[in-house]
Amino acid sequence: MSLMIVSLGIFICCRYGQYILVWQVNPKIHANGIKLMMPASKVRNLIGEEDEYIQGFGGYILSYPSKGLRLTLLNDEDTDFYHKVSEISISSPEYTLFDITIDEDFKKVLNNIHKHGFKREKPGYPGYWKGNAYIIIDTDSDKIKGITIGMKDSVSSSRTY
Repeated sequence: MSLMIVSLGIFICCRYGQYILVWQVNPKIHANGIKLMMPASKVRNLIGEEDEYIQGFGGYILSYPSKGLRLTLLNDEDTDFYHKVSEISISSPEYTLFDITIDEDFKKVLNNIHKHGFKREKPGYPGYWKGNAYIIIDTDSDKIKGITIGMKDSVSSSRTY
């Protein structure tokens, strides 16, 4: 019986680990109500039409430079992020990610993200990682000028576009 429970727990963690991580990360994102895995239609209902639509391979970007937001969404039907936000980039001091704001001291930010379990551990990938979630920090003279949080979808990350 206990073997079956352990096996079920492992299956749930493997299959729904991405959802669990998004559920943990989303409360720490404060950017006009935008959250990871939010559908494009809900994004547009919340903050309006994008200033710029950028088509890419395997996805697209809804860019709102006037609001200091840039959102990446996937358009592969078999991913968990099909037409959903997989990455949020902020460049406005009115938003926070993990209580990090623009113009904050870089060393303070590093302590904060390490405290939340993000470590620099994926060779060949930028940023700080916790499972498939990542934070990329853009700095200028030890001050934060941009922050990106995202989730590397397990299906799309195995593809070459």
